[in-house]
Amino acid sequence: MSAAATTGLAGASGFARRVLARQALVGAAAFGTVGVLVPWTLALEQEVLGALGATGFCLAALALVLTGLVSAQRLRGHRYVLRSLALGSTAVEPEDIGALARLPFALTARFVACGALCAGLVLVPALRPAELDNARALSLCAFVLTIVCASAVVHYVVVRQATTSAIELSPLDPITVWLEQEASSTGGPRRRVTQRILVAIVAPVVMVGVGALLVTRAHIEAFAERSRTATAVLLARTALQPGSGAVPAAGRDDALRAAAMHGFVARIERGARARPMARETGARRDPSGELRLSVPLDDGMAAMRFFPSVGWRAV
Repeated sequence: MSAAATTGLAGASGFARRVLARQALVGAAAFGTVGVLVPWTLALEQEVLGALGATGFCLAALALVLTGLVSAQRLRGHRYVLRSLALGSTAVEPEDIGALARLPFALTARFVACGALCAGLVLVPALRPAELDNARALSLCAFVLTIVCASAVVHYVVVRQATTSAIELSPLDPITVWLEQEASSTGGPRRRVTQRILVAIVAPVVMVGVGALLVTRAHIEAFAERSRTATAVLLARTALQPGSGAVPAAGRDDALRAAAMHGFVARIERGARARPMARETGARRDPSGELRLSVPLDDGMAAMRFFPSVGWRAV
């Protein structure tokens, strides 16, 4: 067997394995990037990150396995033409070359779809950590989608390179006929070149823009949350404390109404209901994103409820 034939056999017979391996490496790099950037990008607390670690790893593994399965199914449909190319057979049709040429886009679409599906699972309350509220789960999903879409460009390039190497093993006649068919189609080559240039330029700009928006929003919300929490504590320790006059609770109802007008809903707990909240607690977040805080008073406890920022609404 000649050296060229040996090279062709190795190149075409290992095509599916090579493509799946490259796909897995790109996917692992994408989700690894998510794991590295999420703590800084979304400004999540340590307890949230700890609870999210195992869930994120399982969803990333599910995405890689699912992508490999659907891609292997698509690659299976090309096994006969790949075998022919490996053996140097002339039984290769122009339609086979065209199908191979369309393969990189098809596999990249599957890569993005599987990544988006697994990222969307973060929005299911039963699958995500209880510490992650709806709004921040939506931000996390958008960030993962951004990284997956950005890595899709790399995925397309590496799969395209492997596919081109396989197509080069084809006899000259099928490639020539296929190229003539493509050139005769209305605007075919020009349209594809234009689309690829647009994708190569627009996609990175959009990804950077979305990423910058998510980073800015997350850090603004983190700053606003710290500020609102400090305000809630000061409000409880000053306006809601009993006075020293004949009527200690004088003016407290007015203070509660004024606080509610600014987004701080408070109630005073006394006796047995105040014992579980015997000391000040950190702000706890419920699934809607609302924060709950307990502040000790001289005559009981102030149970505060408020959203992290003035414009925040439950998602």
